[in-house]
Amino acid sequence: MSTEIFELEGNDRKAYFEHDEDVWIESGDEVVITLYHDIEAATYQIVPEGENAANFPTEEDDYAGVVAWLIEHDYTSKELIAARKGQLGIEACQ
Repeated sequence: MSTEIFELEGNDRKAYFEHDEDVWIESGDEVVITLYHDIEAATYQIVPEGENAANFPTEEDDYAGVVAWLIEHDYTSKELIAARKGQLGIEACQ
């Protein structure tokens, strides 16, 4: 497995933070989720519209929760599915 980047779209940008009262998403903000499958880590980054992503920090997030959230909201990839199966104790198909 490797690193994957997901750019959240539409209402998912706000839905991702619905339980985090400290985060406010403006219309046009870009929300980027990065999964580091090898070390089971996740980060998110909020980039205001028209700004350079390099100027904004990433924040750590809960890997297991992020994987589950992405799948629940129809973001998918082989690595993401394999990670979720690993969390659930299901043998990954090769």
